[in-house]
Amino acid sequence: MMENQTNLQDWQNFFDERVRGRRDLVLGYIKYIAKLEKARLPPIFELRHLAGLIGVDEAVIVRIAQTPETFYRNFEIPKRLGGTRTISVPSPTALTIQRWILTEILSKLDIHSRSFGFVPKRSVVDNAREHLGQKVHLKLDLKDFFPSIKFNRVMKVFLSAGYPVSIAYFLARMCCVNKSLPQGAATSPTLSNLVARRLDIGLAAYSSERDLTYTRYADDLTFSGDKISSTEISQISYIINQQGFYLNEKKTLLLGEKSKKIITGVSITSGKLALPRRTVREIKLETYHLIKHGYFVHSKAKGKFDPLLMERLRGRIGFWLQIDPENVTAKRLQAQLAQYVAEFDASL
Repeated sequence: MMENQTNLQDWQNFFDERVRGRRDLVLGYIKYIAKLEKARLPPIFELRHLAGLIGVDEAVIVRIAQTPETFYRNFEIPKRLGGTRTISVPSPTALTIQRWILTEILSKLDIHSRSFGFVPKRSVVDNAREHLGQKVHLKLDLKDFFPSIKFNRVMKVFLSAGYPVSIAYFLARMCCVNKSLPQGAATSPTLSNLVARRLDIGLAAYSSERDLTYTRYADDLTFSGDKISSTEISQISYIINQQGFYLNEKKTLLLGEKSKKIITGVSITSGKLALPRRTVREIKLETYHLIKHGYFVHSKAKGKFDPLLMERLRGRIGFWLQIDPENVTAKRLQAQLAQYVAEFDASL
């Protein structure tokens, strides 16, 4: 079976046995395989082969390609500044396929060094750290980031990786719904970074020419330096539009030297990384009420029962310690919360 071949010699023997008298065809296959293996990508020859590699029925891939919307469940979540965002959760089968594509293909493709979101070993803290010590900061937000990335741009990612049109088409269809990237698919974050690579290249080059620092965390763009003029903002906007993205003008912020600066949830106002004071107050208050009154009383007072309340709070404290590992208050709250959770679990 083709999915069991492991090296070029195996493939050579495989095709020599099956494609007799067509040396040109065999060489074409071997050239295709060699290119993909050099990039550590799995060679895929046809839909049946793809299905075998993933471990699903070929008919399932065809159904998802034909009617992808039937393999998703949609729900709305509120945005922080008003409005709602549609989250599309794939079915278990679609999710299995997407995880294979993510692990075997997308995770092996190069993401630009200025992209910090959804990238292993890069975080919001790393993103904010890049802008420490700068006088002026420009914060921009890309409008409808995932939905703005259409099917044809997703297909180009797989074509650029070296796959033929027939395979790139099905791979892209497995990752899209309503002809764009769904927010909720396992493949969407990495695909968004890969599609935005040309945007990152353009903005990084422009910033370098003007002694500016540029980073992108998903749809959040940050520029910093000694000064940023209105002309430069217009030129940055032009580059963004040229790459098929658009700014959410309402979220454009140019912060002067004395302004409070919070970059992707991390404060750099003091010249060092810190958790914003408002967030610190929220964590301290939430932990106090949870431990003092207990989960059920506290939840009732809030007006809703959140089954992940303690996990979320633990995560927020962990993020605090990621920014400031030696913070005494954060360590104390972490220990208190751990003790409460252990007692809570024991009482159930």
